[in-house]
Amino acid sequence: MGASANTGDEIIGLFGKWINRYPIVSIEDELAEHNWSGLAKMTAAMGEQIQIVGDDILVTNPRFIVRRIQEKTCNAALIKLNQIGTVSETVNAMHLCRQAGWGFVVSLGSGRTEDIFISDFAVGCLERVAKNNRLREIDA
Repeated sequence: MGASANTGDEIIGLFGKWINRYPIVSIEDELAEHNWSGLAKMTAAMGEQIQIVGDDILVTNPRFIVRRIQEKTCNAALIKLNQIGTVSETVNAMHLCRQAGWGFVVSLGSGRTEDIFISDFAVGCLERVAKNNRLREIDA
C-alpha cells in the first residue's frame, strides 16, 4: 500500500487485523503527528488491548500530555529528555502519565550517542515510583 492510499481508517483497520493476528502489545507514532482525531479513534478502538504510544504528538511536553489525556488521544507516551530539554519537565511528563494511568517509555532518541545517562535516569525514576508506591501501601 502506498502512503497516499492510506487513510487513518485504513491504517486503524490494518493495525486491528495485525493485533488480532500477532502478539503486538505496543504501537508508536501510528498516524501522522497532527492527526489527533485519528489517533483518538485508534485509542478508542484498541487502547484496551495495546499501548498506543504518542511521540511526535506529545514531544515530552507536559502541556501537550495534559491535553492528550483529556482528549484520550493515546494511552502512553514516549519520553525523551532531549525533546523537552529539562529534567524537571521530563519528570513532570512521566508523573502526568502515571497519574492518568498511562504507560510511558523512556528513550534517548534515535541512538545518536553512546551516553548511558538515560539508563540511569530511567532506573532512578522507576525506583522513585516503587518507593512512593510502597509508602502509599504502608500509609493505607
